[in-house]
Amino acid sequence: MRSIFFFLLSSLFSFLSYSQHLFSITGKVIDEESGKPLAYASVFLNNTTFGAITEEDGSFSFEANPGSYDLIANFFSYSPIIFKITIDSSFNKSYVLKMTPIQYDLKEISVESSRGKEWYDNYEIFKQNFIGTSKNSLNCEILNPEVLIIDFNHKKRTLEVKARDALIIENKALGYKIHYLLQNYTQDFSSGYTTFLGYPRFEKLIGKKGKKKKWDKERKRAYLGSNIHFFRSVCNGELDSEGFSVIEVIKKPNPNRPSDEEIKNARTKLRASVSNGLSLSSDSPARVTISQASNPRFINYTNNQLLKTSDFTHVKSAKTILAFENYLQVTFEKEYAEFAFKGKKDKTPQNTMLSLVNGPSEISQNGLLNDPLTVLYNGYMGWEKIADMLPTDYELLETSK
Repeated sequence: MRSIFFFLLSSLFSFLSYSQHLFSITGKVIDEESGKPLAYASVFLNNTTFGAITEEDGSFSFEANPGSYDLIANFFSYSPIIFKITIDSSFNKSYVLKMTPIQYDLKEISVESSRGKEWYDNYEIFKQNFIGTSKNSLNCEILNPEVLIIDFNHKKRTLEVKARDALIIENKALGYKIHYLLQNYTQDFSSGYTTFLGYPRFEKLIGKKGKKKKWDKERKRAYLGSNIHFFRSVCNGELDSEGFSVIEVIKKPNPNRPSDEEIKNARTKLRASVSNGLSLSSDSPARVTISQASNPRFINYTNNQLLKTSDFTHVKSAKTILAFENYLQVTFEKEYAEFAFKGKKDKTPQNTMLSLVNGPSEISQNGLLNDPLTVLYNGYMGWEKIADMLPTDYELLETSK
C-alpha cells in the first residue's frame, strides 16, 4: 500500500545560541472550578527539553532560551492547556493555568473497554506508523499503551487513535523519554494517508559516559538529513554545504493508466461475465483495462536542474517563506537510506518529495514550520517517525559542545 505521511509538530521556536541568557517561566496550575492546586501536572514548551512537574502547591518553575513557543499544561483526566508565549528581554510573567476536567464520550469509554484481538492487531499497526520501522524503532517502546483509545471504522476503513493521557515513550536508541500528548491519529487505508498531531516533551535518559557517547552519535545520525536539518539549511543558505540538493518535479497524469471510472466499469463487466458463466479473453478491453490499473497514476517529469534556495523561498519581514508550485524532490547526499526503508541492501539515497498543501509556509530558524499542516512529506522524511525525532533545542544543547 502506498504510504504518505504528514508529520505534524505544532510548534514555533526562535533559533538562538545556547549561550544566551536563560529566562525563568513560573506559575501555578489549579482546578478551574474549585481553585485547588493540581500537583504533579506537566508544564512544558512543546517539542523541547524545557519543562517541569508541578509541586504539591501546584507551582512550577523552569528555564528556557528566548523565543516563541507553544506552552502546554497537561494533567490526567483534565483538558490540556495550549497557548503561545514569547520570551524576550522584556519577559516577566507568571502564569495561573486553570484546568477543567474532561467529560468523556460514552462511545470512547465503550471502545476503550473492548480490548480483544482486533484491538491488539490495530495497536501493532498504530505502532508501526507512529513509532516507525527504522533501526531506532527497535529500541523504542510505549510504556503505557493502556491510555490509548483505538477505534477502527470498518465502513470508512480508517484507524483512529486518541489518548486519555500523555503517551510515555522510552527511546533507548537516542537516550530520551518522550511524553507525547497525542491529539489525534488517523490512518486511511483507502488513500494510504496517515496523519497525526501531538505535543512532545523530551526528557534525557540517565546513562554512563559510554552510553552517553553512543547516544550523541545516534542523535547526530538522526539529525542528519531530517526535515529539521533541511529547513535549518534552507534558512541559513547552506543547502550545498550541508549535503542537500533540490530539484523541481512536475507530476502529470499517466496516459497508460485508465481513469478510475474506466477501471470500475471494466471490473463490473468482468464480474457480470463470470456470474453468467462467460470467460473474457486476456486481450479483451475489460481485462486489458484491469491489467493497466496497477500503473502509477502520475509520471514525474524534471529537467534535473538544481534549485537555489531563492527558487522556492522568499524573505518577508525577515522571515523565510516556503513557496513553490508543483513538487520539490529533496535528496540528502551525505548518508544513504536505511535498509529497512527499501528492504534491500543497496546505496539508496535519502529522497523525499515535498508538496505544499495550504499555500506558502513560514519556516522558523530552528527548522520547524509555523503551520505544519502546509507541507506533505512523501518518501524518506515521511518514513522517519517518533523513533527518529529530536527536540528542537538539540542543536543548542548537543552539537555546540
